[in-house]
Amino acid sequence: MNNILEMLENDSDFQKCEKFKKLREKEVENYPFLLSPVEILEKLKRGEIEFDFQGHDYGSLDRNHLVEYCKESIICKISFDLEYFTENNEEGKFDDALKFLNKKIKKGIKFANSAEFKCGKCSKRMNFCLKDENTIALYPSFHMIANDDFNCVCEFSKGVNPLTLSFESETGNLVIGNFIEDENEILRPPRNHVGRSIETFQGRRERAKYLADNFNVLYGQMDNMSIEVWANEDNSEILIIYPYFWEYEAYSYTGREQKDVKVLIKKIDNEKFTYKGRLCLGVWCWQAADKKFLEENNLSLDTCGNDAICIQGKPGKWEFTHLYDTTCPNVALFSVIKKV
Repeated sequence: MNNILEMLENDSDFQKCEKFKKLREKEVENYPFLLSPVEILEKLKRGEIEFDFQGHDYGSLDRNHLVEYCKESIICKISFDLEYFTENNEEGKFDDALKFLNKKIKKGIKFANSAEFKCGKCSKRMNFCLKDENTIALYPSFHMIANDDFNCVCEFSKGVNPLTLSFESETGNLVIGNFIEDENEILRPPRNHVGRSIETFQGRRERAKYLADNFNVLYGQMDNMSIEVWANEDNSEILIIYPYFWEYEAYSYTGREQKDVKVLIKKIDNEKFTYKGRLCLGVWCWQAADKKFLEENNLSLDTCGNDAICIQGKPGKWEFTHLYDTTCPNVALFSVIKKV
């Protein structure tokens, strides 16, 4: 659809959605009618419709569970509408709604309005449309259209690679802990900052980039777990690792996991890394900052009962690579903080 952004840029959110709907209808006016919402409902119940997620996924759900989740969402929506409109159609007040549920729709036209899918990688929220008689695809949601986003293909369709950021340490004295307390007052983005939910890959990356770029604060999203911190002889490289990494060599189930562990053990031994401490991640992340920044802003690091881990490195530019929060994470090595 050519020049759609220019055609919609001066409209309100609602006007944008209405215009987009009309433009989409014009785009598909020569397409054949496929199925009605009621027919879609019946085919879904019989397991006769596939899904084209266009590279998106739900994060924690595998393909089969994701299909079932979306099937149930659509079945519940159409079933509820059909039952409600039928039972409450006094004097024909829902005749038009019932006609819509039984009217065939074309490829690319949204159905089941409130049934929604949210990608666990890029955080886009999308509705559903028909790709053909046997396939359901994705349709831009109200929120997407309001933000001039009409692309339903996931930007991480080929996977999520490790995140690498640069930051400055004024003194080189890095403090690592669970999370920075009172960050809502100092580190929270301004009200006009458009950020995505940290429930998604992209939202967590935006948060990490915002903190590093604006405050030289590191943010590593993890799970409800513990981590160990190791550093080399001159503290120019810091590793965030799994506390029981050596056990994977004996108990892991895949060759890739065993390789990850063997590479880490070899690095620790050859480069003389030493153990600096362990942290329990009560809020499923760890953060780090220069000690001077924390003192100047009267900030403290919550460590869930553990002592904060302080490592005296050299001042200047450092690089942070986060390996954990990716499509295929390293089972033993979660993050690397390195002087450059």
